Amino acid sequence: MLPGFAGSQMMAAAGVVGLSFIEGANSFAAPGGTIAVPASALAGDLCVFIQRSQLSSTTAPAATIPSGFTLAGTTSASSSPAQRATISHKVLVSGDLGTTLSGVTSGQTASTTVLLFRPAWPIAGVTAVSVNGQGAGSLPATQTISISGQTPPIVAIAHAGSSSSGTLLGGSITATGTRQVGSSDRQDVWFQMFNTAPVNLTASMNDGGTNVLQSLGLVVAF
Repeated sequence: MLPGFAGSQMMAAAGVVGLSFIEGANSFAAPGGTIAVPASALAGDLCVFIQRSQLSSTTAPAATIPSGFTLAGTTSASSSPAQRATISHKVLVSGDLGTTLSGVTSGQTASTTVLLFRPAWPIAGVTAVSVNGQGAGSLPATQTISISGQTPPIVAIAHAGSSSSGTLLGGSITATGTRQVGSSDRQDVWFQMFNTAPVNLTASMNDGGTNVLQSLGLVVAF
């Protein structure tokens, strides 16, 4: 390795694809929410767990994530029915394969998504940047995922949830990114990978009653 250069920087300069999207899955449950680790997962993969949960009160569910995962961002809305949104991640180990991930299990309903990414080299660390979150009984403000200038690979993620089955994300991430789950589960998730030259993105959502909007970038280091 050249002095002063991280492994990620050298790979980006050489045009190496540092991160690949493998699979996504989602589920909707009442009450609570669990989801299986995708069958295609391998030890060393980056797994991102995204959840929206609801209680029919003005107290949002606690920010509960699967064991061993790192919470990257959370937000909540206290207007009834109260909402909670979380994004967390883990580099999987062999013991995670074939297991079920559990987040909030006491909520009235929960919408859960997992995204699975495969690195070209062993992951040394994952850092959340430009972490945004807002919950409201009205329309959240547009968010900017400020990742220009970050060292790739990086995954930008936007997550909208609400008490309405018509939850939809907007912003530039929906023009250039990939949609993992539609609006039928009261949750909308988009992501965009950058193996070179990340750019800033925006995320917004429609008004579904009680709303939660999150966005962030996950910088992967080798």
